[in-house]
Amino acid sequence: MADPFDIETPTQRRIILAALVVYLALFLIQYVTGSVLATAAADLLLAALVIPASVYVIQRARDRRETNILAVVTGVAFLVAGVTIGYEGLATLEIVPVNGAISLLGTVALLAAFVLYLYQRSQSRPR
Repeated sequence: MADPFDIETPTQRRIILAALVVYLALFLIQYVTGSVLATAAADLLLAALVIPASVYVIQRARDRRETNILAVVTGVAFLVAGVTIGYEGLATLEIVPVNGAISLLGTVALLAAFVLYLYQRSQSRPR
């Protein structure tokens, strides 16, 4: 069975690429103008990508003949990071209060997710 992190179709690849281009544009707008709205939009867009993608990865990892625990844990770390990124986007818009603990949790979860992802990829490559 395929790697749980693989992008399977050209349509998935185009959607992800388009969303990343929009994210980059919002990030640049925020960087140049300091726009709070661009910051929030970038965070919410990233959360909207990361949350369903992480759930999909978790489901694919669990559906294998033998559950890929490392991929599940990595997916959960990305899920937590996505939720906290979305929360920070809402906090930027002052919809929810700013919470330093949530911000720290998101940073740690994102770092852990990337480290686990890179480790998982290195383990799944043929030697």
